[in-house]
Amino acid sequence: SASEEYSLREISGGNRNYYPLKSRQELYESLLNDIIDASFLDTGVGEYITNTIYCNLTLVGTDFDKGAFGVVFPKQWIYGQEFDVSILSLRESGVLDDLKRKWFQTSSCPDLSVTSTSAAIETMSGLFLTFAMISILSLLLFAWKRRFIIRNYLWKRICR
Repeated sequence: SASEEYSLREISGGNRNYYPLKSRQELYESLLNDIIDASFLDTGVGEYITNTIYCNLTLVGTDFDKGAFGVVFPKQWIYGQEFDVSILSLRESGVLDDLKRKWFQTSSCPDLSVTSTSAAIETMSGLFLTFAMISILSLLLFAWKRRFIIRNYLWKRICR
């Protein structure tokens, strides 16, 4: 595949030191279970998968190999010319870009920043409560150890 060729040529210098996977499902499970650290994936598929299904995976970096998708149909297909013109028209009008944004770049994953903020507030409130309790206990212990000194001081102030 193109990914394997790129990896051998540009990254590993021809050394086949990679973990072979049989399917995309195995790839996703291997990433999630920390069997592998990273994988090459087509950008369109990667954007769709990380934005809709596997929200705890992410794409890193930019495309390293720009390419185009094609549609396969029989030679001398009677609608071939019309199809070419329609695709070109959709590309020029921006409809293909809109479809790409809609299906590949729109995330349906929950916003993690909202979740992490609420967890941080709960954690901080717990820490504050712990600090307050320790401070109150420290003041009570101090007052108990110095109770005779405090009693004598207050007695002298009242009797004056």
